[in-house]
Amino acid sequence: MSVNTGEKVFTSWKEIATFFGKGVRTVQRWERKFGLPISRPTTAKNVVLATESELREWIRRSSSQLAADDGSDEHFTGASEQSVTQLSERLKRLEDETARLAETLALFSDRVDALTGKGEAPMKVQPALVKRPPPRSIPPVGK
Repeated sequence: MSVNTGEKVFTSWKEIATFFGKGVRTVQRWERKFGLPISRPTTAKNVVLATESELREWIRRSSSQLAADDGSDEHFTGASEQSVTQLSERLKRLEDETARLAETLALFSDRVDALTGKGEAPMKVQPALVKRPPPRSIPPVGK
């Protein structure tokens, strides 16, 4: 029986490559060359699993190796310390944006629940926030 920790699990090379902002061939090369932590739960070579925490830890340990990578495919044209730093900074910005969006979604969800009466304690809606369409005039029938 497995325990769901809520951690992001990547189940394809494309998802893993997107996480790094690189091409599929690049992350496959990183697995061969630098030991990118990829699990294969079956004997099928095309089935892969990786967790976000394992990938983040691997980034921390392997940043100097990535900087020295020769970039032998079209998506990776020679990493430097600067590009690894930029990747780490981009990752931090994306984490911050994800947290902000999660908070906004939670607030929106609470408001929807309150408006539909599904929330625990309905919140008061300010009349200025409720917009009603203007009344339409109905033309007389038969004239």
